[in-house]
Amino acid sequence: MHITFFETHQQRMQFYPIALTRPIAKIRIGIYTIAEKWMNYLNTLCHNFLTSRYLQEDYVTHKLDIHLYINSTILPNKFLVKAILALRPNQKLMHKNGILIAYLASPNRNNKTFLLFEDNILHLKNIQDCILLHDKIIQDDFFWKKKKSENVKDKNTVIYSKENIFIEKNVKIRAAVLDADLGPIYIDKYATVEPNSTIKGPVFIGRNTLVTSGTRVNSSTIGPFSKIGGEISNSIILGYSNKLHDGFLGHSIIGKWCNLGAGTCTSTMKNNYNTIKFWDYKQKKMIYGNMRFAGTLMGDYSKCGINTTLNIGTKIGVNVSIVNTQYNTSYVPSFTWITPKEKKIYNFDKAICTVQKTMERRNYYITAKEKNILSHIYMYR
Repeated sequence: MHITFFETHQQRMQFYPIALTRPIAKIRIGIYTIAEKWMNYLNTLCHNFLTSRYLQEDYVTHKLDIHLYINSTILPNKFLVKAILALRPNQKLMHKNGILIAYLASPNRNNKTFLLFEDNILHLKNIQDCILLHDKIIQDDFFWKKKKSENVKDKNTVIYSKENIFIEKNVKIRAAVLDADLGPIYIDKYATVEPNSTIKGPVFIGRNTLVTSGTRVNSSTIGPFSKIGGEISNSIILGYSNKLHDGFLGHSIIGKWCNLGAGTCTSTMKNNYNTIKFWDYKQKKMIYGNMRFAGTLMGDYSKCGINTTLNIGTKIGVNVSIVNTQYNTSYVPSFTWITPKEKKIYNFDKAICTVQKTMERRNYYITAKEKNILSHIYMYR
């Protein structure tokens, strides 16, 4: 079965700045991306994305006779998958609240009917929901692993609730604490956990990720090829990013190829305990959300210098550079350069040069398609 994950422009704006450089279904929440969760349930690898035109070159669609379209903002469960597999050509699956869940398209039949799904669904309405629902999602993901976990051979590592811990092959752990009493811990291949680190589930540590000495991480997802240190709580790092030194990252989502300088801290709660305002990309103004704890949402390729203080509910666009230790504004457009003296547009050629240097450190090279995506974001920043 070939799956196409679809999304509307209005949906995408609710997932900015993370969705500026990727389809919604490519966002990692828990152990897997949204697309990977569906592929696990449906037992298929054949998929593509129907997304914004400027991204579509990187995610080419295929014309097939039978095509299953799935809403990118909805997460699977066994009852929902059963209902989808029961669809006939040109039938839609609608939720009782009016949301289109899936559509089995076929050019051979003209009659279009729909089925109603009346059970509860896990529907992500915006990027903040990825943080709010993270603990439940990572626990659901954990039970997909059927194979046996590797043992922790280091005798100085302390383990709580071993049955809730899964270790892939070639993982190095030394004198750490793995506490899975409150949720599972999954550590992927070639990850390294250095001495005096504490991991309190639910937590996913991605492939080739380094957890440095003294790190404290809980209720978080750390994507592949990242380097982390200090304190991380209720956060998602998509991958290939560094938060290597002391400092607090809480209730935040950090994109790929980002770097948080030593001592960077995110503020997550207002002193009066009120709900937090967020920048709304559609209305182009700050509006109240439904969260009392919210840190920073940072788009791909963005960076901040040492001792940066990030305000509550901050949204930072793609390819931003912040060199300012004072509280910064709660919304920073893509391709912005901020210093204590000025705030200006980041020169595109210089920004791309920095991206290339960042990727070369891990033997990656920016592609022409990736440059085109960044060029579009720069033009409409």
